[in-house]
Amino acid sequence: MKKIILISVSVIAVAICAVIIFMVASANKIDLNDSSKWVNVSHSEFSVKLPEALESSTQLYSTSLGTEQIACYSKDEVFFSVAKKGMSSADISRLDLKTYLNNLTINGEPVNPVEVNGGYYYRAKGSNSSGEIFRIDAIFKNDSAVYSVSTGCPALERTQYEESMIKWIESFYLN
Repeated sequence: MKKIILISVSVIAVAICAVIIFMVASANKIDLNDSSKWVNVSHSEFSVKLPEALESSTQLYSTSLGTEQIACYSKDEVFFSVAKKGMSSADISRLDLKTYLNNLTINGEPVNPVEVNGGYYYRAKGSNSSGEIFRIDAIFKNDSAVYSVSTGCPALERTQYEESMIKWIESFYLN
């Protein structure tokens, strides 16, 4: 009888420990898709609504020749990055973003621009040191610069983050 009681107490103790571990692990899990935990991020040149869990980072994402990354926010392998290329007023006025994107190909594939807040976004694939990534890139302009916005996640997590990444791009506004 004592053996049965001892075994029962041991099983209950293990079950309680498992429940506690599960609750702690669940409490620490960060959901970047939970829009109730998104905050307005103000930068001197733009504003955007992002998950509060995305932290300011110096990681370099998606810049091209002549552009300078001005902000980056990331958590694990999910990121939101903004780069800027200064241009003359004359060059800016001649630049038609839609025409530029309609003539752009990435890895031999044409992009399909979607209009948003005076700019355009499009989906793209890429890779980094961790493997294949899924990106949503956007381009905006003001009187003195072109802004390249890029958000991404591991390609295998595309379905988990794509809708939220589009919402982050849609909340982006130049000041």
